[in-house]
Amino acid sequence: MLFLVLAGLLLHRTAGDDCALAAPDEVALAERTAAAAEGCETVLFTTLYYPDGALLENPAARLAFETNGTCAVLVAGGRAAAALARHCDLGAWTLVVHEHGDGGRRRASRLVKLAPRLFFPGARFTVFVDWKLQLRRPPRWLVEQTVLRFGAGFAAFRHPCTTPARAGADPCDRRRPGEKWWQAEARRVIELRKTAEPEKLAAQVARLDALGPGRLDDFAEGGFVARDERDPAARRVSCAWRAVYAASGDRDQLALAEALDRGAPSGVSAQRLHGASTVEDGVLLLGADACGDLCPWDENRDTFSLARKYVAMTNGRGGVALRNPKLAALGASACASGQRHWAEDRRHRLPDDLRTRLEARRPS
Repeated sequence: MLFLVLAGLLLHRTAGDDCALAAPDEVALAERTAAAAEGCETVLFTTLYYPDGALLENPAARLAFETNGTCAVLVAGGRAAAALARHCDLGAWTLVVHEHGDGGRRRASRLVKLAPRLFFPGARFTVFVDWKLQLRRPPRWLVEQTVLRFGAGFAAFRHPCTTPARAGADPCDRRRPGEKWWQAEARRVIELRKTAEPEKLAAQVARLDALGPGRLDDFAEGGFVARDERDPAARRVSCAWRAVYAASGDRDQLALAEALDRGAPSGVSAQRLHGASTVEDGVLLLGADACGDLCPWDENRDTFSLARKYVAMTNGRGGVALRNPKLAALGASACASGQRHWAEDRRHRLPDDLRTRLEARRPS
């Protein structure tokens, strides 16, 4: 079986394939991910790339169900993988370490997300769930409620900025008067320094501005993506997404909107486009206003709930700075002593002010 999987990888490297793996780093990673998902029809995956000093929650907490035969693959940069070493058991997750993924963490974290067919060639269905989310329903249920139910190849939620405001709630309060959604998105990303390539991002915005009205109505949120990898739409969108992202700034949601652009205005009413789920050319975009059993995390927590990206950061960037060297040194020794969940098992030993700040960051 593994021979057939590796043969599939070779097919993805043939001449003329505009969605082929090219860099040796990508090919090496694909061999490991393919082996991790060998024999699985459905693959759930997430990616995890952090700098030194991240104290990460046990990935097992991200799954609130039994996987029932679904492969769960966690692709992590070398430093993030080292941070996970303090956990004795990752639950259903199979860890695949991307040794060369720490040079440019944001782009490395998108390699598998944008074109999973290249990395799980034996899988029929792939489901990506962002590390920030806890998944509360089995991946197979997600597949049945999206690509199978609607006969689509690619499924994602519409971004809140394309969903009409409901009473008492503004889904896109970041947007200034007269500002397009992609302009607002890029501006906020640059303001918050969540891009390593602001010049490329600015050039991408200028390119999107030139497309004209109605061309970028399909703005998807990238935290959840389901695919039927046998459907031509999955390959078409994934390859376009990968190509646009490679030529643009390092924000994959803007690249996805450009990849979904059909070359002409959508031609549908705003109510139909934004108020309900739509299927166009094999692409299912789930509208939040029309959700029932399957809703995004900002609507209800039946399927997804927000989780902590990390417990704390020892380097003081993006989280709570730990100044106690004993806490900063926690690693594999915590696993060896049976203390799997640092935030829980050692809470009584934390300084009062740090414990208070950690609790304040815990989702309700």
